[in-house]
Amino acid sequence: MDLSEILATPVDGRTKGYPAGIPGSTIGAIGKQGWNLLREDVPLPAAVLRQSAMDHNSKWMRAFLARTGAKIAPHGKTPMSPQLFDLQLKDGAWAITLATAQQIAVARRYGVQRIVMANQLVGRQAIRYVLDELKRDPGFDFYCLVDSPETVAILAEAAKAANIGRPLQVLLEGGMAGGRTGVRDQETGLNVARAVQAAAPFLALRGVEGFEGLVAGPAESGKVHAFLDFLTVMARTV
Repeated sequence: MDLSEILATPVDGRTKGYPAGIPGSTIGAIGKQGWNLLREDVPLPAAVLRQSAMDHNSKWMRAFLARTGAKIAPHGKTPMSPQLFDLQLKDGAWAITLATAQQIAVARRYGVQRIVMANQLVGRQAIRYVLDELKRDPGFDFYCLVDSPETVAILAEAAKAANIGRPLQVLLEGGMAGGRTGVRDQETGLNVARAVQAAAPFLALRGVEGFEGLVAGPAESGKVHAFLDFLTVMARTV
């Protein structure tokens, strides 16, 4: 990833965390200022990253992936830091997960080639942007979620009109009662999967997705296991 643009970005007192009333700098030159958090050289509150902890996490992640053979796509929406995206990809991350078209645009600007959108791709401008990126860059590997035949129809129509030369890849989202999105039963999941298959060659079903973090209340472990069982059965069925 080319991070030179970020390092050359100017910052000054208008930027949160930069001391007001002193000359501006660039992000890449901030480390040369010799600022010390304990001397309160920067306004508080401030968040810091300890290099030794970052190095430990990198080593642990590389070892975990080598030991398990897992493929991970860490969620980038919280830090929104291309520098961390770069580190995670170098440590073996399969992709970066994001949630909105704006977040995808940031990652794409700095060269992220595989993105999982842990969200439904909806809205004319968001759909247009993603399809334009897929058409512009044949190496861009993108996945988004679907949970209804109506969403499938909208995406299929847009992908057909965009003529990107390959299918838009989608994951069938499984949900749970009281959750935000996702199909709640096998029959609905099958209907959505069939709609995707009928939309070929403009859409392609690549798998099943689900988020267990919404499970709350007593017996959480059992509820999570039940939800994962639901996703497993659906993956085998569709």
